[in-house]
Amino acid sequence: RRGKLRPAQVLEILAAVRKGKSHVAMSEKFQISVEAIARIMQGKSWSKLTGIKPATAKQGTLSNRKTAKIKAHN
Repeated sequence: RRGKLRPAQVLEILAAVRKGKSHVAMSEKFQISVEAIARIMQGKSWSKLTGIKPATAKQGTLSNRKTAKIKAHN
């Protein structure tokens, strides 16, 4: 079983990744998954601590309303 993080560790991960450390290196150091590191960096977990706001829509996708406007315009 992989370990749980403490707030200080999350901030350490955030700082290290921003300075260029890989997700793999940090996941090995803290015995957590690469996906857990990605969720921290995307604001999907620990967002209250990190201040990172998660994206509301997937990048590159359009809402139904925007798609309808584009179709109507063409």
